[in-house]
Order: sequence, then structure tokens, then C-alpha cells
Amino acid sequence: MAINQDYCSDSTLWGKGMYITLKDIVEEYMDGLTPNNHTYDIERRLVIKQARNAIKEFNFSSVKNYKYIELELTNSLQVTVPPDFVDYYKISWIDEDGNTYPMVQNGRLNLGQAVLQDHDYNFICDSDGQWITVDGTSPTIDDPAPSYSSSYNTNRSMIFENGYFKLDKSAGVIKFSSDAKERKILLEYITDGYSGLSDTEIKIHKYASNAANEFIYFKLIERDKQIPDSEKRRARKALNVASRKMRNRMSPVREEDIYQITRARSRWVKQI
Repeated sequence: MAINQDYCSDSTLWGKGMYITLKDIVEEYMDGLTPNNHTYDIERRLVIKQARNAIKEFNFSSVKNYKYIELELTNSLQVTVPPDFVDYYKISWIDEDGNTYPMVQNGRLNLGQAVLQDHDYNFICDSDGQWITVDGTSPTIDDPAPSYSSSYNTNRSMIFENGYFKLDKSAGVIKFSSDAKERKILLEYITDGYSGLSDTEIKIHKYASNAANEFIYFKLIERDKQIPDSEKRRARKALNVASRKMRNRMSPVREEDIYQITRARSRWVKQI
């Protein structure tokens, strides 16, 4: 098969055959409208809005559009989440050889704000009448992570061999334990798929194309009282079927993967 020379020389084109852009999804939907379609006279801006919602929903629930970025952890022991951040998938630190060491979230870290009070325990307010707050009391994290113990009474859920972190969603930052100081952090996160991008740059896997069209149609008629409930139920069912097919295509069962997993069953385990 002949390969276009521009494709080989331009890295921005690599892998584009797997994706469809927001602009293409909107054009495909608009071109497919017929006079008997309930959204035939719909405004293009509303189609674009629901197409964006479809990409955001599928990136989080089915397609799992991940991004990977390396960050230098400074003395502040925290990093700001990217503007397209939805949720983290995995956070690790990287050694000099490029090996990664997964960190875990410590749910016991306090992220609350303390409100200043006077000697009578009344809240202190600023000139605008807003409470004055400071960082709340946090657990001491300067001690090294505890090592494993053979004791049966050890709470192993509180052992963090590779360090730990806490995602502060309200502040938009990730805070780390002191043993990760000055390390390189690898942040693997789910992106919303459209922040800061144009309609020709926003993209989603081609397997989601049909589900996106069904999503747009259902969302456009969902709250329209002039459309019968039977049509809304049909549209919802069509969306569910398309979404299921998309998930099956995005997570195929490969023979070599099954073989690799089953090889672990032949491992000899030493009896104690």
C-alpha cells in the first residue's frame, strides 16, 4: 500500500486515521437531516453544543481519552491540574532510568479551610463581610513512609511505599507527601477533549461516531414537549445500543492478551 510522503514527514498527521473531529461529526449530522426528522430545522450552534457534550461524556465514560505529562515537583509539594483535567487515572514518580513508581491517594489528609475567630469564638470577617480563612490543620507528612511489618495488627492501607498525594478539586491542585520532593511526577489523567481547542482540533475515536450522532439527536429532543414520548424512548434505546457497540469495539478481547494472563496460573507458589 502506498503511503503519502506528507504523512511520513509530518508527525502531526500520525494516527489521525483513528479519529474524527468535532467539525466532521457536526457536518455528518447536519447532512443526514431529512424533512421528517424532528431536528430538521435545528440551529447549527445547538448541534455543536451537544456534539461537544457527547465528546466530553464519551471521553470520560467509554473512550477514556488519556493524557500523559511530566511535572517537576517544587518545594511547594503541589502541582496545578491542567485546564482540560477531568480526573486522574494514575500518578507516579519517575527515577533517573525512566522507571515509574505508582503513588496512592491518602484520603486522611485534611484539605479544609480554618476560619479565623476572635477570643469570643466569633468569626472574623474582612471589609467585604467575608470570612477570613487559612489552611486547616494537616497531618505531618515530613516523616518517611512507614515500612512493611510482619505484625498482624499493621494497617497496611496506611503504608505508602512510593509516597502519596491528595487531589484538592476545589483548589485545582494535587498535593504530595514530602518524600516526593524534587522528583519528576508523571500525571496520567482523563481529558475533557475540547478545552482550548478549535472545532477542527477537537477529536474522538471513529468508533464513537455513530454513538455521537445518536447522543446529539436524543439530547436535542429530550426536553421538547411537542415530540411524543414514544420517539424519545426509541431515541434513548438507539443511543444505548450505539454506546454498547462503541464500548465493545473500544475494548476488544484479543487472543494474545488472554494467553498472557493465563500464563500466570502455571506459576509455582511456595508453601509456607
